[in-house]
Amino acid sequence: MWKKRCFTILLVSVATIMFSSCSSTIRSLQTNDDDVTKKIPKVSDSDKDTVCSTSVSSPSSDLLQKTVDEVNSSCLAPLQIAEEKLSAVADITQRMRELAVQGSNGIMSPEDFQSLNSEFVSLVTEINSNISAALYNENIPLLSGDPVELKYTLLGSSVTCINTAQLSTAEITADLASISISDQSSAQSSVPVIEEVITKLGRLRSIAGFIRNRAEQDQNLASNLQVIINLPAAPSICEFVYLAARVGIESIERILDTARQNFAYFGQLNTDTTVDGYEDYMAMVIAELKTSINHALVLSNIDGVPLFQGDNKYTNSCFDGKAYDFRPSALDLSNLSASTQVQIIATVQKLDTAIATLEATKIELGISDADADIAAVMDKYALLEAYQIEHPEDTCTAFNMNIELMVLSIANGKVIKRDKELSTLNKMTDPLYNNLNTSVQSVYDCISVQQTAEGALAGIMDMIQRQRELAIQSANGIYTDGDRFYIQTEFADLINNIIMTKDDTKFNDKVLLNGGNDLFKYFSNKEPATCFNPQEFDIGDITAVLQTLSVATKAGAEASLPIIDQALQELTAIRAQAGAYQNRLESEASLYQSLSEIAMMSVASGPAYFDLSVIDMAKVGVSAIQSALQRMVELAAQAAMMEDPDRVIMQKEIVELLKFIDIANTTVRINRNALISGYSVFKDTYFAGNSFDLRTSTLGIHAIDISTAVGAAEASTLLDAASSEVASTMAVLENLTL
Repeated sequence: MWKKRCFTILLVSVATIMFSSCSSTIRSLQTNDDDVTKKIPKVSDSDKDTVCSTSVSSPSSDLLQKTVDEVNSSCLAPLQIAEEKLSAVADITQRMRELAVQGSNGIMSPEDFQSLNSEFVSLVTEINSNISAALYNENIPLLSGDPVELKYTLLGSSVTCINTAQLSTAEITADLASISISDQSSAQSSVPVIEEVITKLGRLRSIAGFIRNRAEQDQNLASNLQVIINLPAAPSICEFVYLAARVGIESIERILDTARQNFAYFGQLNTDTTVDGYEDYMAMVIAELKTSINHALVLSNIDGVPLFQGDNKYTNSCFDGKAYDFRPSALDLSNLSASTQVQIIATVQKLDTAIATLEATKIELGISDADADIAAVMDKYALLEAYQIEHPEDTCTAFNMNIELMVLSIANGKVIKRDKELSTLNKMTDPLYNNLNTSVQSVYDCISVQQTAEGALAGIMDMIQRQRELAIQSANGIYTDGDRFYIQTEFADLINNIIMTKDDTKFNDKVLLNGGNDLFKYFSNKEPATCFNPQEFDIGDITAVLQTLSVATKAGAEASLPIIDQALQELTAIRAQAGAYQNRLESEASLYQSLSEIAMMSVASGPAYFDLSVIDMAKVGVSAIQSALQRMVELAAQAAMMEDPDRVIMQKEIVELLKFIDIANTTVRINRNALISGYSVFKDTYFAGNSFDLRTSTLGIHAIDISTAVGAAEASTLLDAASSEVASTMAVLENLTL
């Protein structure tokens, strides 16, 4: 769909060039083909030339050109410098995070820490150098926090592009100066600080992105309006007004839609009462929204008359007596707030209403979005072309034909704008790639810990199984007390070996099976998480009970058997838990690896691959969820035929599979934009209007429990429905790539 759309745009652009001598725009033809000729002016031979020679006489063209030029020189140029340096700092910070993660996992020697910390310190120095080098005109610091306003002209009025205080990295440099990774403790405490720095850098890059988008919006609108007012002729002055109305309304609509996506996204992220520390960010979105609208209103004018700020001289002559006012106050956008989820929802509703108002205005003016149906507009062009062949004397027809082509060009400005946004979004896959690579290594380190514990538990179970065999022998009446003495000797040796294995099973000098307090951490792409909790694998109580047993007598052996069986059952449950953990971790590692490969391809290939990478990442996530669901279906079917103790053990794997599905949902994202867990900013651009939500709660499986026969039967029904929904999602994604 996307490729077809781009191909159509290319054809339209070529056609526009072919008719460049008359490149102008007009009010769209009515949808009904029978009314086409009604929109073509009918003029007599005597006044045909004068009617088709109307033009706008305005000094606005020079002012618009000045806006275009100054946006480039005084706004986009310094922003490019700032964004490049922020991107470099972000890359360096990602490397610092990798070093801190390596030091946190507890597998480093003192010599390793010395080497790590040395590189860490040099990276801090490199960050400071990049910040100092972020200079505009060789003397204006952009990132140091010194408040300097860089401005450009908007139709003769000076407006601020950047206040460099907005891009201050002072907090970041202070945070980084306060940490080190000289040992495991300092490395662990550094990770959350670095994570916060990464978040702050993301916000600074977002601020720069907002400013750049606003400046580019101003520049694009000024450029389109300049083309319109420089047209050599039109059937009437109102044709120029309608063209300016079209580009102005569509510009404001894009501004509103971008803001709406931001608010809707954060509303989805924050299910509690607050926006979780993003108050300043959301306030910035609101401020930029209002500024961008006001700039668009200033630019949307003909002959110095603003078209959308209430009553004007075109109200009666061109707008059928209707006065249009799209100022923030008139659109009920003056008092927006987003410090709570309730306020975010209210803001989204207000933006929806404002967008609906603009859409209604476009319909009322007969300038509804041509981009919504390119084929229909091309049909209109063909009808006009046929009409011109039949009526070569009508010199205005060729003008109107070119109007339709230019309408398409302006409407498709959304696509051109989107291409520019791809370049920015693609940069965000770079830290995503780095995060995923770090996560893969961290997960494998965690798996090593799990495997160490699992190997020891397997050995202990083998020894307890041997104890059980000895107890059965001793309980047999054919053995003498002398025989039982030798049986007890081996039995006691096994207990000693079990205790020794328990005490000596360590990872980097940390005990794993003895109830230690040292949590092992790993770093998923989302956040630090517990890798191994020794409290969950504490077998101290089991070994303490085993130490009290004796098989030196027939009675002692008989009494020992149920206790040994209980110990084996408890160890089976612990090993099942360990296996469930390890399976989830291996699935995580595989998911991160697949996503990392896609992100790496996107980084290497540039914006051209970005649209494919979005869909491919979504497909990888859906495929991982499908595999987890298939395993859950198998477990539910098995549980239906088993006894409750076995079902309880199987439920442990179910719990970890549910965790993995939610991890997949939060991991499959780009620049904080989730792809398969509800509303996505890519919904319309890449997903053909679909919002994919595969969270366990949405799929209705978050509370399944197969520990009972009834629960296993219910789980099977729920899992079948969830599997069907996920399969449908994959089918949609597959079709998007055709």
